[in-house]
Amino acid sequence: MLTILMPFAVVWTLNELSSAFIFYGMAAIIVLGALIVGIFGPEIKQHPVE
Repeated sequence: MLTILMPFAVVWTLNELSSAFIFYGMAAIIVLGALIVGIFGPEIKQHPVE
């Protein structure tokens, strides 16, 4: 569903705001994803690397 709607959101952002907001939005999504994985991801302290 998001694959279909995201191009429309990008076009709207380019028309109404500026291209910088697209990069800010992408950066916010990446940071949010990293925080979610960092907080809720699996604990790996005592596990071997192999």
